Amino acid sequence: MTDSIISHFNPFPTLISERLVLRRAYLTDTDDLYICMSNPNVCRYETWTAHSSVIDTLGYVNSLMIKHDEGVCTEWIIENKKTQRAIGMINVHDISERNRTCEMGFWLAEDCWGMGFASEAARRIEEFMFGQTGINKLICMCAAQNRQSEKTIRNLGMRHEGTLRKHILIKGAYNDIKVYSILKEEYNPKRP
Repeated sequence: MTDSIISHFNPFPTLISERLVLRRAYLTDTDDLYICMSNPNVCRYETWTAHSSVIDTLGYVNSLMIKHDEGVCTEWIIENKKTQRAIGMINVHDISERNRTCEMGFWLAEDCWGMGFASEAARRIEEFMFGQTGINKLICMCAAQNRQSEKTIRNLGMRHEGTLRKHILIKGAYNDIKVYSILKEEYNPKRP
């Protein structure tokens, strides 16, 4: 019998790459994450709105910590090893145990855009999900106008499956969502 996908998150795995540590959330991450989450550019293509107070971010971090403690969290803080600063989040969600699939999402602090951090974090998640959890398919979705995320997703070796028209309500407007995926048999851990 195959282990459940979610069983690989208890205890929560810390994942390390060349420049990043993907780890559980701590209260000390609140200020770093507030800087990111209060920036409207960071959440432009997200369903959540910019945090107006550090209390909003504290509530978010606290909810992550509770899920970590309950063994059901699938969200990692992206920490820059060099600065030890929380620079974003990456997660897997919409996990289907039956179909062995899940979706991956991520966001980064604006001052970290264009440095390859999103790709590095996502490659490490691909490696974990295909190598440890037994998934068959990893999916990524992005707003059709989010060209930078789409570029990152394509660089992961994912293929465009189609576009869901006016699929998600973001900031009061329905957005087309591009769907990408990679299958276990297509995954290449040596991809640059």
